[in-house]
Amino acid sequence: MGPACLDVDVIESQDVGFDAYITNHCGRTVYVQVIIGWGPDSGCYPVANKKARVVSYRGVFGVYEDTVFC
Repeated sequence: MGPACLDVDVIESQDVGFDAYITNHCGRTVYVQVIIGWGPDSGCYPVANKKARVVSYRGVFGVYEDTVFC
């Protein structure tokens, strides 16, 4: 999910929550936010071109929904 120039891999945690690995292929620095169903959305984080960022969520009810520009 998310914009086409981002690679997003979501790995479920063994306890609760997930880690979203976001890699930027947009050609510029972008700001991203992870949308979480049944939980608070992440903050807005910069990801430089050709770099990756991990956004982690630890909560009982939250599930990954999407990654969006912010």
